[in-house]
Amino acid sequence: GAGIQYKISEAVSLGVPVVMSKFTADCFSFEPEDNVGCVGIDNDSFSSCILELHANEAKWKAHRDSGLEWIRRTHNHDNTMQKWSHLVRVGMDVIATVRNNGGAMNEALMEQPFLTTKIQRVLTNAEKNAKLVEENEKRIATAAKRKQRRADRAKRIAVERAVETM
Repeated sequence: GAGIQYKISEAVSLGVPVVMSKFTADCFSFEPEDNVGCVGIDNDSFSSCILELHANEAKWKAHRDSGLEWIRRTHNHDNTMQKWSHLVRVGMDVIATVRNNGGAMNEALMEQPFLTTKIQRVLTNAEKNAKLVEENEKRIATAAKRKQRRADRAKRIAVERAVETM
């Protein structure tokens, strides 16, 4: 996308109240009581949000303060590091399990709550690709054996012909 979530987060972290669409508010899981920004659901309400925030200093300050509190609560370094550490640990456990299963995924792994559809697709595709690589390696080995048998046969025939002409 256009990175609107980063732009909203940055504005809010700087104490600038934001006007956003309902879709953007939903992406952040904002509730009306969060009072983080003004949500416009159509052109008129969007315009009203802009005019109200610009004209009403108390509303501006309320949105600013609520936004800064939301940033402190949701963008806390320690909490973020804790969540990422957990995700990395779970991911490493999944990788170790897959390796211990000879590279095969199993249903229990696919039910891990952190595995989003996209990650599941990537892992499934990786498993399919590994099988294709294995199949291709077998085909190449079989073709090499055939080629070697042909070469051996050609040598045998050449030797037989040489012996016959003697």
